[in-house]
Amino acid sequence: MLFNSFAFLFFFVLVLALHLLPLPWWLRKFNLLVASYLFYMAWNPPFVGLLIVSTLIDWFAARAMGRSENPLTRKLLLLVSVSTNLGILGFFKYAESSLLYFTELMQWLGVDYQPRYSEWDIVLPLGISFYTFQTLSYTIDVYRRKMEPWRSVLDFALFVSFFPQLIAGPIVRAGQFLPQCTEPKRPSGDQFGWGLSLIVLGMFLKIVLADSLFAPVVNTVYKAGLQPSMFDAWIGTLAFVGQLYSDFSGYSTCAVGLALCLGFVIPANFRFPMASIGFSDFWRRWHISLSTWLHDYIFQPLGGYFVPRWRAASNLMVTMVLCGLWHGPTVNFLIFGALHGAYMVSEMALRGTRLYRMKIWRTIAGKIFLWAFTLVSLSFTLVFFRAQTLKQAVTICSTLAGFGARATLSYISDVDLLFVLVPLELIIISHALLRNYTLEESVRRWPWWVWSVLTALMLYAIVRVPGTADSEEFIYFQF
Repeated sequence: MLFNSFAFLFFFVLVLALHLLPLPWWLRKFNLLVASYLFYMAWNPPFVGLLIVSTLIDWFAARAMGRSENPLTRKLLLLVSVSTNLGILGFFKYAESSLLYFTELMQWLGVDYQPRYSEWDIVLPLGISFYTFQTLSYTIDVYRRKMEPWRSVLDFALFVSFFPQLIAGPIVRAGQFLPQCTEPKRPSGDQFGWGLSLIVLGMFLKIVLADSLFAPVVNTVYKAGLQPSMFDAWIGTLAFVGQLYSDFSGYSTCAVGLALCLGFVIPANFRFPMASIGFSDFWRRWHISLSTWLHDYIFQPLGGYFVPRWRAASNLMVTMVLCGLWHGPTVNFLIFGALHGAYMVSEMALRGTRLYRMKIWRTIAGKIFLWAFTLVSLSFTLVFFRAQTLKQAVTICSTLAGFGARATLSYISDVDLLFVLVPLELIIISHALLRNYTLEESVRRWPWWVWSVLTALMLYAIVRVPGTADSEEFIYFQF
């Protein structure tokens, strides 16, 4: 059930109506839990069992950890939680590709190995990467004594399965959500109005920008077997930068808005990343819930920056490679993560140099140069994110750099060029102007009618786009 579908609109109106009834708080939470399970089952009913199993194991493990003072017992309980969650995630997300890579390795070594099942038809459960990290953060925090085990299994089950952010995040921490379950939640007028505005903004980003303007150009350039010119490769890749941002931030913005309409607050997942200056800045603004999760539960336990520089660099590389593999078990995603790690290690190495301290970087011209360098470098990494094969990714990267294919025929029309560059420039300019604020802070500084007119225009554009009801799935559903 997609946010950008009439079925979801009917579902949400029904859920909201039940939530606003004068019922006991526990019953309203139960209604939200049932709605969340039904929302998940609309895709593939049996997989709701995995969600329930993960919920119960982590709740009981955390409760037992809270009662125990024995370090060994607590470690064993944490191990149960981590191994169960990562085991389920690993099987569904990595088992089939791991078997394929192992078979290829054996054949490369000269061993005639043929697996009994040459192809497993494993279906990846929607949102498994997101809710797995969400429940793991809870048990790890309980183990670290950063929070007490939650008493209510109803609250905890709602935290794990809350439908606005279940499928593609943000990855909400228990400490951010569970305290909100203690008191009855009904949205205030301001919350409800802002929530509806965010839903309209998210739908505009997804339906109008990502699906209608950027996606057709991306699909043309990245079509299998196509040899794009350098011009086409750059326009198609920049279109994918815009598509990925509009698609993913569109989902996250809708999630925040839907939660607000129900009286809950979940953290924003993006903060104007198209105005990033450097890759450390980029990951403070892009997929914030994942980057902070990786920082708190992988990078810091490895030693963070409080170790010798070579180890800090190693910690960064390990963290970003794992970030790439979180997206998918392919060589392309491995390279995607490794490139981000290499960029961040390079930034770290430059911080102590005279080049880094030059005054020019604090001027407007210097900042524009660094922003452009960041965008170009990001574009090369996203080629590996979008390309269907490693060979295609290498070909397009070579073309972007001025090598490789020398095709002269352009597959992009003047209208396509307009539909890519104009909205992308508007996104970049708006992000540059707002980069030091949150969206809500920015809107509160404007006259009330400005945001009202913008919201009305976005709603009009959504309605006018052909095929609105048949929009594509959100890109991050595959993770």
